Amino acid sequence: MGINFGGRKTNLLSIDAENLQLRTLKDTGAVFRRICSSEEVRAWINDMVLHKAPCYLVVGLQVLSNVGFTRAVLAEGGGGAHVKLPLDPA
Repeated sequence: MGINFGGRKTNLLSIDAENLQLRTLKDTGAVFRRICSSEEVRAWINDMVLHKAPCYLVVGLQVLSNVGFTRAVLAEGGGGAHVKLPLDPA
């Protein structure tokens, strides 16, 4: 016999902005090749790979101005019970 209770929460975030600017690199391949020409950068990337750490190259930014955030949390709950019975009565 057992009882379980479960619940789940969902977080929602709404973003309202007066202005959005998107800034990206024009030639990401050329930038990557240029930074990898540095021995120090190559050693750092090799170290990240060796330790299975994430390594990212940021190729763009979104810039928001006059921003407002609205957050909502939705909660759902539930419960249940179960009983184990033998297949062959003794």
